[in-house]
Amino acid sequence: MTTKTPHSQVDKQSLQATLIQIRERAQNIEQLSEQNLVPKEFFRLFLDEVVAAMSATGGAVWIASSDGKLNLLAHSGDTTKNILKKLHSWDHHEELLQKVRSNSLCQMSSPAKGNIQDENSNPTDNLILFSPLKNNESCLGVVEIFQRPNNSKETQQGYLRFIEQMARLATRFLSNRKLRDLQDKQTVWKIADEFSRQVHASLDVKETSYDIANELRRLVQADRVTVTTKHKNKNAVSAISNLSQLDHRSNTVRQLIKLSKTVSETGQELDYQGDLEKINEHHKQVVQNYLEHSDSGSIHILPLFDGRSENTDSEEQPEVIGTLIIERKEKEFSNPEIESRLTVLQSHSALALSRALEHENLFMIPFLKTLGQMQSVKTLTRCPKWIVSTVLTVAAILTLCYYPIEFTVISPGTLAPLNQREVFASDIGVIDSLLVQNGDDVKKGQVLATLKNPELVMQKENIAGELIATQRSLSAAKVNLFNNRKSTPVEQDQLHAQVKQLEQSESSLLKQLTLFERKMEALVIKSPISGQIVTWDINKILNNRPVSRGQRLMTVADRTNSWNVELNMKEDDLGYLQKALENTDEKIKVTFTMATHPGEVFEGFVAEIHNQANEDKEGNRFVQVKVEVNSEGLPPLYSGAAIQGKIHCGEKSIGYVWFHDVIEFVQNKILFIM
Repeated sequence: MTTKTPHSQVDKQSLQATLIQIRERAQNIEQLSEQNLVPKEFFRLFLDEVVAAMSATGGAVWIASSDGKLNLLAHSGDTTKNILKKLHSWDHHEELLQKVRSNSLCQMSSPAKGNIQDENSNPTDNLILFSPLKNNESCLGVVEIFQRPNNSKETQQGYLRFIEQMARLATRFLSNRKLRDLQDKQTVWKIADEFSRQVHASLDVKETSYDIANELRRLVQADRVTVTTKHKNKNAVSAISNLSQLDHRSNTVRQLIKLSKTVSETGQELDYQGDLEKINEHHKQVVQNYLEHSDSGSIHILPLFDGRSENTDSEEQPEVIGTLIIERKEKEFSNPEIESRLTVLQSHSALALSRALEHENLFMIPFLKTLGQMQSVKTLTRCPKWIVSTVLTVAAILTLCYYPIEFTVISPGTLAPLNQREVFASDIGVIDSLLVQNGDDVKKGQVLATLKNPELVMQKENIAGELIATQRSLSAAKVNLFNNRKSTPVEQDQLHAQVKQLEQSESSLLKQLTLFERKMEALVIKSPISGQIVTWDINKILNNRPVSRGQRLMTVADRTNSWNVELNMKEDDLGYLQKALENTDEKIKVTFTMATHPGEVFEGFVAEIHNQANEDKEGNRFVQVKVEVNSEGLPPLYSGAAIQGKIHCGEKSIGYVWFHDVIEFVQNKILFIM
């Protein structure tokens, strides 16, 4: 009769508890394989369960990419990083992983012991177990477990069987994930198809904008969606979801316009998730101002590019025609399904809005829409001729009065470098030597010319002679004072007074000599800036010629920096520019052409308006307008080039643009007199 010892009973209980724990871990992995997790998160949890079930040191999962290379997706264990570093320097590690993947068979690699090594021995202190992640078609990756080596062969084979079974569960997860991705893509395309049908139903900008805002709010689970449009550098709110009327004077709408402007200028999306420190400094103040008028926790602003330019071969970024402003009350929002859906919906929104804007900008569209809303065009043709004539006349008058086009004021002007300095004569004299010619490049402080002034030289020599004589007298007086120390006090006072008087004379003469030396130095004319001499035929004008103090000798211009355009705007047209400045916070655009480059149009912005009117030789009064021009896009220029400028003063009715000269003549010459 045999009896069980307490030790054997403890081993059986421990073994039973271990088996129960392994089964629980396996059930946890099976449950994980059915969940909708991202692969990286799943395999991190998967490795934690496998490593705990096997009491292993750690583990890693390698996933095959499209080019066949195995990339590390997840790892587990405190010492796994150090183990992976050793394996990274092992030449056969990548080869062993690829062998497991190609054969789709489990494999082991024992640690190297002393000098006894084989082709599968590894440089770590762990037994490495490999199991492929294989499906019916191919191997998707490899599971790698780092185990202690002091186990029996039977135990090691049991480990291999266990991770092989767990790898099957991981493969099931990958298959389920692939199926979910296909279903998600099908759902996205179905939603995109329905959304496209809705937003492309109309060519009216307002209707299209409201369709985009309301449908997008529902599909991306937002609290509010705003659609803005951009036309001629002006942003406007076109629609806000669930709002049929807009108050364009409200602070909210104004702040929304500023938000859209920041994105439309750069073409880069803005994503605020409750933390101002994570967004661009340029956008931070605008977002903060908007949050003061809104209860939104997160704001996502997407630019809408011209949908007609997406398929072109141009490398330039398409024009921004508007923005989508998506607001939610929660501060952090993360939903991969909605984010993937949003990209498709954004492109459909851009295409629908660009076509609506293109249709609205066609000539006579307002009139044609009104005509198209009539019961029938044939009805109009059956009317008497006087009715048809009246309708067409009224339509033409309304078009002239209300159809807006760009209103520009044409003004002539000249081109000059922004940094240009005149060189003046510092004193009376004659040009002794002229060291530069027209077109020469000079540096700041370079000598341009020298003057000669004989009278000044003579005065300096006289002062120098007097100084020498005074210094000699002073030396003699000091010697006399030293040799007559035993003279009477009265004589001593006289000698002291003589020395003091001579010292004062010497000091005065020294100051006069210094002053004359400075005047002599001023006869050397130096360049005030680095640049180019732009005075024509300077040798004929100045060489050996007398000049007076303050006379302009030549001009030095820095033609490498920005250029300045000065337009002579007619005094009668100044009112249009002032009204344009009052009606906008943006810079007034100016386009101009140059006689040297016909056919090319250059741009600038109004920088300054002179506050005093001038009069030309013919008696026409004008006001000077300075235009800021970026020299980067300009061709080679020369100072004083004549230009013809157009100052863009906003939009006016087409009739006013065509006949404003006649209207002004009637107002000033006829109605004012009456």
